[in-house]
Amino acid sequence: MEKYNQIAYITINHPPANTFNLVTKEQFASTLDEVERDHSVRVIVLTGAGKKFFSAGFDVTDAANADKISPMARALRTRIDRFTKPVVAAISGHVMGGGLELALCCHFKIMVDDPSFKLGLTELNLGIIPGWGGT
Repeated sequence: MEKYNQIAYITINHPPANTFNLVTKEQFASTLDEVERDHSVRVIVLTGAGKKFFSAGFDVTDAANADKISPMARALRTRIDRFTKPVVAAISGHVMGGGLELALCCHFKIMVDDPSFKLGLTELNLGIIPGWGGT
C-alpha cells in the first residue's frame, strides 16, 4: 500500500495475473485493516500490478487452501461493499473471475479504454457459479 495525501493505493501484486492465494488474501485483509484504522485516509484505490491484469481472481495453484480462501474472499467482498470509505477499482487490464467479483463490490469502477482487455466471470465456462459473491 502507498499513501498520497488522503488516498491509499492498494496494488494487487501476485504475478503473473495478480491472483489471490491464501497468503495474498491474508495480506489484502491486513492492508484493509490498516486503511480502515488510518483516519487520514479518505479514499481507497485498488489496482493491479503491471499493465496486463487487474486480477484473475483465484490462484488455482493454491487449490489445497480453497476451503480457507473462499470464505475469506466472500467476507472481504462484503467488507469492501460496506466499507465506510469509498473504494475505487482502477482497472487497467484483464479482470476475470474473482478479480471481477472484487471490482464489482467496489463503490466505483474505472476501466482503461482498451478493447483488447477482457472481463468476465470465467467460472461460467466451467458450469459453476461465481463463488466469491459475483452473483
